[in-house]
Amino acid sequence: MRWAVYKMARQMMADGKDVIEMAIGEPDVPTPDYLIDAAMAALQAGRTGYAASSGENSLRHALAERYTRQAGREILPEQVLCFPGTQTAL
Repeated sequence: MRWAVYKMARQMMADGKDVIEMAIGEPDVPTPDYLIDAAMAALQAGRTGYAASSGENSLRHALAERYTRQAGREILPEQVLCFPGTQTAL
């Protein structure tokens, strides 16, 4: 059941229908070397577990600061959630 909508959308796309896919994304650009290097360094340092489900604290803090500047009002890290993709967010 979990993948039923995804499979249906894929079939609709195969049938030529116009579908906006919001489930599983495939990168359309190559991964930059600096991200590959950072991921390898983190793995070698023992970072092999899951991240916090609400997002990495350092990222949430950085985003809160950015959105605070953009919005002109304080946005707290506790008000920010980060997801690796649409499927997880949904």
